[in-house]
Amino acid sequence: MDNTLQKTPLNIIGTLVRNLSRPLLLAGVAVAATPASAFIRQVAPDLAITHISPNGRYMISEVRGYVEIFDLENGTKDDFYGDYDLGEDYSCGFGNAISDTGVAVMSTSIDGNACVVSGGKITELSVPRPELTNLAHGITPDASRICGQIGNQAMSVDATDVMCVPCLWELQADGTYSEPIILPYPDRDFTGRIPQYVTAIAISDDGRTIAGQVRDFSGMLTQPILYTQDAKGEWSYRMLFPELTNPDGIVLPPDPGEAPQDVPQVEDFMTEEEKQAYADALQAWEDEGTWDYSTYPEMENFLSAEEKSAYQEAYADYQARLQAWEEAYLPFQEALQQILATSSSYLFNCVFLTPDGTGYASTMVEEVEDNTSWTGFSSNMTPVLMNLSETGDELVRLDAPVSMQASCVTADKTVLANTDGLTYPKQCYIALKGEEDWQPLDTWLNSVNPETGAWFKESATHDVEVYVDFSLELLEDYLCSGVAICNPDMSMFATYSEILWESDSAYFTESYIFSLSEGNGILNIASGEAEAVATEWYSLDGRRLREAPENGVAIRRVLYKDGSSRSKLELK
Repeated sequence: MDNTLQKTPLNIIGTLVRNLSRPLLLAGVAVAATPASAFIRQVAPDLAITHISPNGRYMISEVRGYVEIFDLENGTKDDFYGDYDLGEDYSCGFGNAISDTGVAVMSTSIDGNACVVSGGKITELSVPRPELTNLAHGITPDASRICGQIGNQAMSVDATDVMCVPCLWELQADGTYSEPIILPYPDRDFTGRIPQYVTAIAISDDGRTIAGQVRDFSGMLTQPILYTQDAKGEWSYRMLFPELTNPDGIVLPPDPGEAPQDVPQVEDFMTEEEKQAYADALQAWEDEGTWDYSTYPEMENFLSAEEKSAYQEAYADYQARLQAWEEAYLPFQEALQQILATSSSYLFNCVFLTPDGTGYASTMVEEVEDNTSWTGFSSNMTPVLMNLSETGDELVRLDAPVSMQASCVTADKTVLANTDGLTYPKQCYIALKGEEDWQPLDTWLNSVNPETGAWFKESATHDVEVYVDFSLELLEDYLCSGVAICNPDMSMFATYSEILWESDSAYFTESYIFSLSEGNGILNIASGEAEAVATEWYSLDGRRLREAPENGVAIRRVLYKDGSSRSKLELK
């Protein structure tokens, strides 16, 4: 582990810390536009920032099995390098994988070993079967609870049970995490068959709501699931919008299971002497070298009349059972294909949860006609927001003119997403408060902070060469804004993009990291719609003051009834 800045690309930590005020880090709030040092505007080559802690203090970069965890307040980082020869790499969880205290959850190998990382030290979480795939995905801001899944059976097409099941680890008094607590989960999918995986990806701030997915028996359909803990501490689950799995209400016949596998073999009805006689006849035929298949010895001809009758009777019974299975399987398969053609599936492991657990963002995947595809179809991705409540759930499709996938959801249910980038470099978009009105991130950013917006657009704009219809095409001044994330209060943002403008390989990445300094225009604090409940004062070095200073420069932080806050530099 490396806790110095020596390996940090362009010494990003030092730059970030120099540009960032301590109150932003300590309180997780935005700081006013002056002085300019209150802003973060940093281009970070070779990084792909994929996670930000809720308070904005910690960031994770993950590129090709190499994970870096940055502490922006202390100006340190921890490196975790994979070993390709040993088949080992590092990856962080798919959910909210880092806490406000810098504790992160990761996997330490390709097969998956769920672990917790704190202070540069990796500690594996307790699991019943370490040899199976065990993954940790989400952690609460106070690091008291971790969600993920543990291996239940080896990953195989021959699996006879759910391969991964959802679980929870709890922080104990001695600072270690408990044995995994298995969450309740469905042991059958919508077809009545055993699902492949049941996952737990993202966890709410209080640790009592967890969002995950169920992947069906075939692996072709993924559905959202929500786990909740009641006041008595009991966990339960509910499938979200199960009616969208079969919107036409097609009746699915019972699953007949696998086809009969016990095909009778002739040799099972032969004596050892008959087997030897057949082997001798086969050898003699091969020795003749004529390769006349009209004289090829048939195994059945070496059976006695009684043995042949027994074999033929067993084979006829097998054929009858196979025909009966086919008669049951064909209607089942036909109905299943009709359901899959109209069902709503979700992008695997694309799960984001609001801090209060009332908003679940994901990406719906649907097959659409596509004349440019050799199959005639292609997958179209649409971000969705599920508003969850005890009185009823609501699903909002955030339709866009292009295929996009969700990358983040904030406290006020603003959703970030990006284009799929299969042909052109990815670009990121924002839908404020879950409304169906996408804006390019740079357009919105320019409206709330023009200086940062201009910096972002200039930094992320490049000439890019791409292949279209097998020919090279130059995209001049193309905005490579990439994949965007932010912390829940939208005070800290990061995007990352593949460096297609300098290399014909997509191996290298570049991140754009910035903070919003004067509120983000989302909570309408400046309009006076939110009711103030408290005021706090901080010195420029981040110390909390007992009261407003009589003179000098200080930071005033106002807390509002809706849970939002706003900070501003003031001269006394």
